Amino acid sequence: MNTRWMAAVLLAGVGLGTAAWAEEPKIGFVDLQRALNECDAGKGARERFLGEMEAKQARLRKEKEELDRKREEFDKKAMVLREKERLAMEQQLEDQGVAFKRKYEDYQKELKRMDTEYTGAILKDLEAVIATLGSEGTFTVIFEVQSSGIVYGDPGADLTQEVIRRYNASGGKRQ
Repeated sequence: MNTRWMAAVLLAGVGLGTAAWAEEPKIGFVDLQRALNECDAGKGARERFLGEMEAKQARLRKEKEELDRKREEFDKKAMVLREKERLAMEQQLEDQGVAFKRKYEDYQKELKRMDTEYTGAILKDLEAVIATLGSEGTFTVIFEVQSSGIVYGDPGADLTQEVIRRYNASGGKRQ
């Protein structure tokens, strides 16, 4: 809805041809996700994120294998165990399964938090670069590809590579 509103305002302004827009509007677009993935700081953040993710996955995998091994062992022994021992082992395995599930869910939340932590500052810096580029280039509007629903854009209006270049040249700092 927000995108439609912005497009309607833009089209209305273009259609009016008033003195407010003495020049033809200059429109550009940026793929922020691509800029994040391709800028130097984004690549570094992705490498750190993947390294930590792989380490956590390895720990979880090891715990899952241990839990599976215990279940197999229980299945083999279950028929020869006394009722009380079988129920106790069964409860212990169930508790360990619930604990593993919680740990997995916590891991998923931690991954989301890490992703936000690693990319949040970079995205703000990229947005600052875009704002500077927009004001320097006297752009009327610069759209973000993913959120605006742009289906097609003239490659000449794609500012993504320029944003990446400027961001990398600034050393990953706001302009």
